[in-house]
Amino acid sequence: MKKENHISVRVNWIKDLLAEGNKLVYFKTYLILLELTKEHGGNLPSIKACALACGKSYPTMVIHIKKLLQWGWIRNNEENHHSYTIVKLKKLYKGKYGVQGICAPLDIVELSSFTQQKFNAYLAEFTYDALHRYKIMKYQEKKGKDIDKDLAINKFRVDCRNSIFLTKSFITKNNKLRFTHVYYKQEGELQVPVVKTKYFDFVQQDISVLSFIKDKATRKECIENFNLKVSELAMFDERTKTMMLVGETEVGLHLQMSYTYRKLLIGRSVSTVKNYQKYFPSTYSRRENTLVKNYCDPTRTALCEYLNSENLLNGRYIQKGTTIFYSHCTVRSVSRIDLKRK
Repeated sequence: MKKENHISVRVNWIKDLLAEGNKLVYFKTYLILLELTKEHGGNLPSIKACALACGKSYPTMVIHIKKLLQWGWIRNNEENHHSYTIVKLKKLYKGKYGVQGICAPLDIVELSSFTQQKFNAYLAEFTYDALHRYKIMKYQEKKGKDIDKDLAINKFRVDCRNSIFLTKSFITKNNKLRFTHVYYKQEGELQVPVVKTKYFDFVQQDISVLSFIKDKATRKECIENFNLKVSELAMFDERTKTMMLVGETEVGLHLQMSYTYRKLLIGRSVSTVKNYQKYFPSTYSRRENTLVKNYCDPTRTALCEYLNSENLLNGRYIQKGTTIFYSHCTVRSVSRIDLKRK
């Protein structure tokens, strides 16, 4: 059920507005005018009345009207050439993002009451929530359709005669991943399995160890599985034989979101992202460093560097002597948001 004063907006369009930056001030004006004209067939009142509703001076409102007209957000009224009509939100991004896309609700009245900086920050928070929710949707769809994909990290069949097993893999002291290659050779009328132990240099990403795989796409997929396994093993506590819960999801949906990650989501600078965060301080928190693994050999800095290059959790792995810690980035409380495909 659609809430009053809520409009459904394409998330990717908001993301593009944030990346451009300069259009956000005009987007706020557009939303106020959209709410102002909803009972009047979309027809704008006088510029003076628009300026009063938007809290702007008459000359500034004229500039905004010209910009909105230039971008096609409003149009000249066909019946009265001295007035304007608002263009529906859907038409602003029609044809830009394909037939289908994800949409989420925005509260026009709430947004209209914000200062411009808080308005921008709110749209950034809206984008974080929507994109995170979309990731969950995609994951659930994938799980429902192909659960066996999760097993690929431990068993990888190259072809009917070759298989790779990672179930007993470990990371060696010289930063290589141990794996088992099983293939079959013909002995008379029998096909005899041959088991070989091999080592993948994950720091150098040396693919020569996979020379028996001729197909490039298959080899690339295998390398991706190796890298996932390395990340998994690095978070494995050998003493307790349990996986370290690094960056786990907590009750109420908490997600690690570094400044860099949020910068990539909305296309703004890190300083802008930090500034936006100030408007919603209760949403963010920090955690203490998590012990990942103890090593006897203090020279294994390559593993720490590799983990940081492959890390999807957006924190940092820090080596102190013979110990590797996971330094959590900012943790953000994710709001539940209703996404729809349109």
